[in-house]
Amino acid sequence: MDLIPLLAFEMLGLKVTPSQKQCIQVKPALNESTLNKGGHFFIGPNAYMEFEFLAKKQGLELLGFYHSHPHSLAKPSLLDINYAWPFFSYIILSVGRKKFLDIRSYVMDIKNNIFLEEALCIG
Repeated sequence: MDLIPLLAFEMLGLKVTPSQKQCIQVKPALNESTLNKGGHFFIGPNAYMEFEFLAKKQGLELLGFYHSHPHSLAKPSLLDINYAWPFFSYIILSVGRKKFLDIRSYVMDIKNNIFLEEALCIG
């Protein structure tokens, strides 16, 4: 599997209950960052609005985003913390030499400005 195209994607999904989320669809997003594209990912406002429209059209909600941390832990970086929005899930994949090492999901606690880890079930 070529991991390079998996650097970041937008997720569409459906909230099942207030305490459980289920991702039922994943859509790729282009990196519109004007910074170092290997270390920063930005989804522009037009692309974001397009994803919101697509989700609502299908009766879904945006759940969040996922991206990789090549050669690093699956923990939020300072950039992740500074740019995160509340309520969204942020799934981070730790990627080593051509393989996934770890995957974790976080949600922003806006009162304390920290990420809280969420349970993640794949399968």
